[in-house]
Amino acid sequence: MKVEQISNLSVGRLLKQTAEKFPKKEVIIFEDKRLTFRQLDDQANKLANGIIKLGIQKGDKAAILFQNSNQFIESYFAIVKAGGIAVPLNSRLSAKELTEHINFSDSKMLIYSNVFAETVESIRKNLTKVKRYIIDGANNTSESIGFEEIINGNSPSEPGVEVNESDGCEILFTGGTTGAPKGVYRTHYSVIWSGMLTAYDLKIKNNAKLLVTAPLFHGASLDDLMMGALTAGATMCILRQFDPMKCLEKIRDEKLTVAFFVPLMFTIIMMMPNVPDYVSSLETWGSAAAPMPLELRDKLLKTLPDINLFEVFGQTENPWISVMYSHNSMTKYESCGIPATHNSIKIVGNGDQEIPVGQIGEIVVKGPSCMSYYYKNDGATRQTLKNGWLYTGDLGKFDEDGYLYIVDRKKDMIITGGENVYAVEVENALILHPKVQEVSVIGLPHKLWGEAVTAVIVTKPGSNATEEEIIVFAKEKLTHYKCPRIVKFTDSLPKSTMMKVLKQELKKKYID
Repeated sequence: MKVEQISNLSVGRLLKQTAEKFPKKEVIIFEDKRLTFRQLDDQANKLANGIIKLGIQKGDKAAILFQNSNQFIESYFAIVKAGGIAVPLNSRLSAKELTEHINFSDSKMLIYSNVFAETVESIRKNLTKVKRYIIDGANNTSESIGFEEIINGNSPSEPGVEVNESDGCEILFTGGTTGAPKGVYRTHYSVIWSGMLTAYDLKIKNNAKLLVTAPLFHGASLDDLMMGALTAGATMCILRQFDPMKCLEKIRDEKLTVAFFVPLMFTIIMMMPNVPDYVSSLETWGSAAAPMPLELRDKLLKTLPDINLFEVFGQTENPWISVMYSHNSMTKYESCGIPATHNSIKIVGNGDQEIPVGQIGEIVVKGPSCMSYYYKNDGATRQTLKNGWLYTGDLGKFDEDGYLYIVDRKKDMIITGGENVYAVEVENALILHPKVQEVSVIGLPHKLWGEAVTAVIVTKPGSNATEEEIIVFAKEKLTHYKCPRIVKFTDSLPKSTMMKVLKQELKKKYID
């Protein structure tokens, strides 16, 4: 694979080429809808021609507010074919947060589902830059044009807008697990490379059938899975939202071959009865978005030894950084793999100097799928992009064989009594306690120690544990200074839409 092979290739042009190659092949299976590549390309062209007539010009931003659906994907491709920049919105945000994201992105158009009609009406007067509204479904108003009306009233011919690889393609908002979300600006070049690397590194072919259940407004689903399927000519089976039994039933009924989950989704799915009976068609299970606990990994490999289990490390800023190709045959269970194709990774310490193998420092990456910058945030851009390298904010190390290990988020490292404590290490120890279902470790201010290692625990149904019991257990597994000094019990942990624990919320709750 050479860089020049995708020279000046836009996302819209890639869809056109794939539709020409596989016109009758299904690309989307969603509820009662089944679309071929040709039908998807035609739908996107009709919508693109319609939004151009409504005033969208090259470089304009257009926001998308849908749950996972074919309309989400049609809207995305229509915007980029029209030369616009797509702004997928987190469909679980509050009205206030949606207003902030839409205004911050300078979106001139909002394409949304009828499901959110009431919310959109409540914030319409506050959307200072939105000039046009397109609604899918009922409740068309004089101020909102019908999605189907535009589809039915426009030509399926290509819009004819010249879009280059260096043009803006999308603005994705980060999950905000360590602070306020930032708008990640990505070009057609970087988005296409995310898809190409997904297909290339995971050997996704045109006969593959992928389950897409994580939200499409996230880079992992949008830029990796969707673009990976587009690059390979593969089929996507899309669920509106995560439901463990629906996932298993779709895998069985549609004979799906590839599925991606975050670790918590795996945990929930493995609680379902007779899992092996549903997944005989699966060849590959992928894990992303957070490190997989060793206990969960062992359970998966023992229960489903014939399915290739791999792990991906990525971020919104670069969705495809490293890949652990197969945990089934590897002994390096704690590693997140080796650098993805065309990615360079190094570990740096103080002064941004590369440090030796085995030492812990910040993981920095250089590759074709990296973002261009944070939209309207020069300060954060300068902190994250330095001399062509993207500073991930994750702490890690390499072993002598070139395998990467994530130790913790840089902001999650706890300094107690002058010692560095990595929250992930403590979490991996405590999750082994027979009464612990979920655990998150944070540092809380302490007058003597600087920070106190604090474990926030959700116990398994029907189980009760005490603070003393957890601390005694920790002392059997960890050096004394790594053991929690404080243990809190809660019914649930606050999570992002990708089921990452929101540690900032935990800290705020227990500090308060």
